[in-house]
Amino acid sequence: MSSGFLNALWIVPILGVLILVHELGHFFAARIVGIRVEEFGMGLPPRLFGYKAKSGVIYSLNWIPFGGFVRMYGQDDLRPDGGAAYGPDSFVSKTPLQRAFVLVAGVVMNLLLTVLIFTAIALGQGRQEGFEVYIEEVVPNSPAAAAGWQPGDRIAAVAGEPVTDTAVLQRSTETYAGRELPVTIERNGERIPTTVVPRTVVPEGQGRVGVGLAPRAVYRPIPIWEAPLQGLRTTWETFGAMTTGLWQMVSGRGDLGGVVGPIGMGQVTGEIVERSALPLWATLGNLAALLSLNLFLLNLLPLPALDGGRLVFVVLEMLRGGRKVAPEREGLVHFVGLVLLLGLMFVIGYFDIVRLVRGESLIP
Repeated sequence: MSSGFLNALWIVPILGVLILVHELGHFFAARIVGIRVEEFGMGLPPRLFGYKAKSGVIYSLNWIPFGGFVRMYGQDDLRPDGGAAYGPDSFVSKTPLQRAFVLVAGVVMNLLLTVLIFTAIALGQGRQEGFEVYIEEVVPNSPAAAAGWQPGDRIAAVAGEPVTDTAVLQRSTETYAGRELPVTIERNGERIPTTVVPRTVVPEGQGRVGVGLAPRAVYRPIPIWEAPLQGLRTTWETFGAMTTGLWQMVSGRGDLGGVVGPIGMGQVTGEIVERSALPLWATLGNLAALLSLNLFLLNLLPLPALDGGRLVFVVLEMLRGGRKVAPEREGLVHFVGLVLLLGLMFVIGYFDIVRLVRGESLIP
């Protein structure tokens, strides 16, 4: 098996954990308010196999590997009688606030998991403080090759100025075009002074000195008490970027090419793992945190069959003074929403497969 395929398989345990955490939120919230749970399922029906515990809960694994569910007594048959026919341990018999609590518990767990992952990454990796610029490629017969530069060298200083990003080198090579430019490189811990003459005429597809650069983030350790603050800060910044991207997509200003299903997630996971300069644990941790926050955001959208869609009907009930929407209407909305959602997933899956067959990358 290729390393790319094996790296792509990391998405399986990542999604499994995220879905499990989400559904555990619904499960424990239901137990807290006294709702009887009939089934805890990973994947969507039809059922592959199930185990019925002494508590009466069926723990099942299902054939369609998209998401999971917690089936609660009386949830999918909302009767106008307020749930009297089901009894006090049913979903429908609970107050609107109790039902809202159960519905949002899953996404809250995903949000908490995101903060926890980012906190662990901050503790293990530290705070980012700038970049170091390394040489990834040296073009033959280029000024860089004439100066003795080698792949793996770090560019420490240019014209006496410390290099903290690629812009420093690019700016200096423009200024010193056709003239000698003093550059200090670091190789195996030793600093070596060199001189390079940036080209005045630049060949197509090359820079003035003929190198490919690879900036790497520099991290510094942080105290334990600061890690949760960093985790919260990263979560907030990431959430802001996600909502902005979602709004651009909805308003037609964004690119829909980045919308992928489980197959596409596997592909992008493999590409990220292969290209990332971070340790594997940090790479997978960042990916899991991003997907967990994405699950939080998407499930809160007021779309039928999702938590946000079900929450809309609870809010409508509260605004209508306790009068529920007709159960057959709500059931129909969620059923149609689920069919459309599954159909969309299969369409996205088709394009994911086409992209793989064509050998197209998801990362520019």
